[in-house]
Amino acid sequence: MPRVATVRGFILQASYRVVAAGNGKRGPVVYLYGQLERGGTFLVRDDRQRPDFYVRAADAERCRALRTPPPRPLDKRTFDGAPVCRIEVDIPPMYRRFVTACTRPASTRSKPTCASLRTT
Repeated sequence: MPRVATVRGFILQASYRVVAAGNGKRGPVVYLYGQLERGGTFLVRDDRQRPDFYVRAADAERCRALRTPPPRPLDKRTFDGAPVCRIEVDIPPMYRRFVTACTRPASTRSKPTCASLRTT
């Protein structure tokens, strides 16, 4: 079992990069830059997180039509009590496209085409 050192510090800046993974796919890595309590610096690289967002369960089918990854039902609800689903994407640029398309009110949304959501 690897040894784990416990240190104290605070985060100065956070960012991410999209990097190639061992399986040939690309994925985000979160970078946390910080200052240790004793004066040194640190960098944490975390590749476990994936960009995600929530939509009302009633809108999940509409999101599927936009070719989002499959929405996953949760035990969470909106402030007005409606059930929600979580949609997890591979890289942050996909997140922005899908959130915009899935969360825009129907009255102001033009009908998107698959080409407008293509990720490659």
